[in-house]
Amino acid sequence: MKSFLSPLKKRSFIFFGSLFTISYFLLQASIFNYQSLNQVLTHPYPLTYKTTLIAQLILGFPFIFPLWYRIFFFITTFLVGVNVWLTLLVYKEIKRSGSRKWSFGGVNLVAVASTGCSSCGLTLFSFLGPTSGIISIAFNSLQAHIVIMLLLLFSIIYSLKKIQRGTQCAR
Repeated sequence: MKSFLSPLKKRSFIFFGSLFTISYFLLQASIFNYQSLNQVLTHPYPLTYKTTLIAQLILGFPFIFPLWYRIFFFITTFLVGVNVWLTLLVYKEIKRSGSRKWSFGGVNLVAVASTGCSSCGLTLFSFLGPTSGIISIAFNSLQAHIVIMLLLLFSIIYSLKKIQRGTQCAR
């Protein structure tokens, strides 16, 4: 019997969870600063100026918001990273069990999520839906951030339970 938290104790969790968390942070910062980034990248500025300005835009992104928003942003970013890693781990378990095959570009993951695997669907759509930067900025309220974090936490718990019980999806 697997321990409930055993997937979070793996070394791969630290590496891939961090990688997905950083990727999500960079994606959010790029979406928010897309016009500035586009201007910097398309104009003939020196390379050192471009890299300095891009780094300042990305690293300074969360600090334009109030403290409570930054706290929720960093927590949400971490939870999205964990959810992405758990989604891939669940899908790996599904593939190992022989109930699904991997397809090019992970398109099959979306198909599985939309046609029958509740843990894949819940996890995939929990971080693609309300956690997107546009939604969280549009509904810039404490309640919206709490709901987003609760959805992500529920998705993590559900995925961990699914991994513990053994993962099977409908064909």
